[in-house]
Amino acid sequence: TGGNPQRQGDNVAKVIPVRGRSIPKTGAGCFWQFKLCVHTFLLTRAQRSLSLFLFCGASDDMTSRLIRPLLVGALIRGRAEGILRCGLARSTSLPVEFDATANSDLYQIQLIRAVENTSHPYFIQTIPPTARESVVWNLLPNTTYYLQLLSHNASAPSTVQGWRLPETPIACMTSGAKRPSVAERKVPHYEVAKLSLQWVVNSPISSVTAAKSQVLYRLCGDSLCSDSLSQVSTLEGWMHVEVTNVAGYEMSTVISDLNSGHYEVIVRQTHDGKHWTTSDPSMFRVSSNSTIPTAMYRVSEYTYEIDFLTNHNSADLEGQVAFLSSTNDNLFFQMAKSPVTAYCVDRTPVPSSTNEGFAEYVSCNGPEADPRNDPANPICICDVFPDRMIALQSSSEMTAACGEVQWAKDGSHSSPPCNCTGANGVSSKWSTPNISDWFVGRMNSWLPYFYYQTPAETYPGRQRFGSNFATPKRGECSQQMVMGEDGCTWQRSPGATVIWGDDLINRGWNQTAVNHWPLHQHGPNTTRQIETNLPVFKATFASLEAFLSPRCCGC
Repeated sequence: TGGNPQRQGDNVAKVIPVRGRSIPKTGAGCFWQFKLCVHTFLLTRAQRSLSLFLFCGASDDMTSRLIRPLLVGALIRGRAEGILRCGLARSTSLPVEFDATANSDLYQIQLIRAVENTSHPYFIQTIPPTARESVVWNLLPNTTYYLQLLSHNASAPSTVQGWRLPETPIACMTSGAKRPSVAERKVPHYEVAKLSLQWVVNSPISSVTAAKSQVLYRLCGDSLCSDSLSQVSTLEGWMHVEVTNVAGYEMSTVISDLNSGHYEVIVRQTHDGKHWTTSDPSMFRVSSNSTIPTAMYRVSEYTYEIDFLTNHNSADLEGQVAFLSSTNDNLFFQMAKSPVTAYCVDRTPVPSSTNEGFAEYVSCNGPEADPRNDPANPICICDVFPDRMIALQSSSEMTAACGEVQWAKDGSHSSPPCNCTGANGVSSKWSTPNISDWFVGRMNSWLPYFYYQTPAETYPGRQRFGSNFATPKRGECSQQMVMGEDGCTWQRSPGATVIWGDDLINRGWNQTAVNHWPLHQHGPNTTRQIETNLPVFKATFASLEAFLSPRCCGC
């Protein structure tokens, strides 16, 4: 559900704590768990850590069924699969490598604040199934990072759920700051088909004007340039440009006519033509003329795990704050426990669109899709009545799609199903427009948020406040695909930052519960609460700069 506030009457029992970190309750079953925990002391220290956590940390039946077969397999093998290892430290990136895990179709590296806090990553990076190494970028020099590896079960219907428990975290430390250090020139937003770079000369003062630089760059693969730098001295596999005639310490250049993708960039400098100083590599994102980078924020639903974008709704920054501030906290998520993930998506605009390149919005993973919807493999249906009201569609539009509302004696009214016409020509709530099956959809959201709950031709005092998005599974490009391959139109960048509900609450988030149900002529006016929470949301994401270098979507 994207802009759709939570429905009254449902409860949070639908939330599935996949990793089972709850404290075990006393009672039936504890005795055999205790015996197994004792047996684990015969294992290595790392295996004990994992097995004690798994056996003694799982209390509910569902979690136990998920965890125990996984652990038994690990004990039989003698060690866990997918062991993560640090590579050669760099100042702003960490190469890592790992072993394969059987029956996996995607891997995920997570950065966590401490070994004891494995459930709250602040950064994730997905890795394709064929890769055995990758590089985590945008880090800070001289900093210790805690990393853990997750693998996704290929038998799961989607990447929304089905992630296995993480392996034991490891600690890796970046090296000290190195000069020269290449950076992207400060620009207000992403650039198309080019890189604007700057760096500082690392030469004796007397020879600054004689310094010469080489900028080496290469297009990364889907594992983000994980191979070694051993070929830098010969320039094999690298494109490069020469920069000379330096007038001062600051140097810069613009590399144009680039294809879209992630680029690894290195600067080599010499002041005598014989001795070269080489920077640590940096990674930059280049966009193309045919795609548009779009930042999307999503709170996970029906799970406390990060649940990605496939057949889900999300929002831009303002739209997400409005949604999170206008909920009764009963169904889709619990504010104190749920992650909010900031993704960057490259999307192909809809040809000849009247909606700024977006398709019609569709509603995903919501209660209106019961009984067909499964949170582990969500579906999208025709834009539902509450989402249309959040978008303040006119009464003529609403009546044509949804019919008339039915009023009750207490002044409340129904939320009628809305119908769309699909590619097969059938009109129903289950049908979605063909273009919305392939392209990213969008609807506008407004203040006061979900205040108007009955269709009208005009809505006095409305103020545009953000957007909600729909990302259809059919149009998704996997990490190994090129945009446009097999008709795919949108692709999630591998890396994403994450904050948690308790992070927001600790910074002063106003979590006053809001109840929009049942629907009336007007609902609660949450404008002041939203405006109070907006700077808290921004500041919480900005706080991640204590661990990561900030990077705009598409940069």
